[in-house]
Amino acid sequence: DGEGWISGLESSHCERLIIPSEIDGKKIKKIGDTAFFGNLDVKEVIIEDGIEVLGAYCFSKVDNLESITL
Repeated sequence: DGEGWISGLESSHCERLIIPSEIDGKKIKKIGDTAFFGNLDVKEVIIEDGIEVLGAYCFSKVDNLESITL
């Protein structure tokens, strides 16, 4: 339907995470439930305009997270 969502990371070794509003022509509207649960490498998250839903526990137990920019 032209829309997608983020379900997690391909690589767990990522300190700076940018959540794009579009991937391969699909608009990204949601970060899925538990998408980054327990990832200890992520320290910074940047969420681009267009993301409308943060799934339940998507950043839970991301213990080294220092900042989120919306």
